[in-house]
Amino acid sequence: KIDVNYFSFSTTTVSGILDSIRTSLIDKLFSIKSKTTLDSENADELTTEELTSFDKLHPIIRKASKKLFFNGFYRQAILDSYIALTEYVKTKSGRQDLEGTALMQTVFSPKNPIIKLSDNIDEQMGFMWLFSGAVFWIRNPKANKIIEQKDPIRTFEWLSFSSVLLKVLDNSTINH
Repeated sequence: KIDVNYFSFSTTTVSGILDSIRTSLIDKLFSIKSKTTLDSENADELTTEELTSFDKLHPIIRKASKKLFFNGFYRQAILDSYIALTEYVKTKSGRQDLEGTALMQTVFSPKNPIIKLSDNIDEQMGFMWLFSGAVFWIRNPKANKIIEQKDPIRTFEWLSFSSVLLKVLDNSTINH
């Protein structure tokens, strides 16, 4: 029952959480792919093209990053997908005056959310931290310095995470 205005997390903690999410997403993607088009004997033979199919990604992510991705501009594809995510949150919440972590912590606040993702306060807080982490740890470094990104699979994983967040937003409600 205390209002907290500042949170501090170590890079190791955030990295561990994001690695766990990434692993879960990869497992889910492989599960879906193997159930729909592959039998269990050739599941390990997926090509990079098959692993990076944009068909299932949120349309906003496809529009923001598909061309960049296929032209090899991986860092920019990731950055643009998270900028698009932020813009969607601003539009949906009506809070064009906020940016980054402040935006995410305001609009997804567990006590008084503008965008409600869950009736459970702990789940709402979890979503607030996922969205905050997305802009703080994924978008911001790529926006503030040149980070070489060479791995198309890792890039697609980050694009998939932004897509999942957008799909969650599609199912949210607005508190007036």
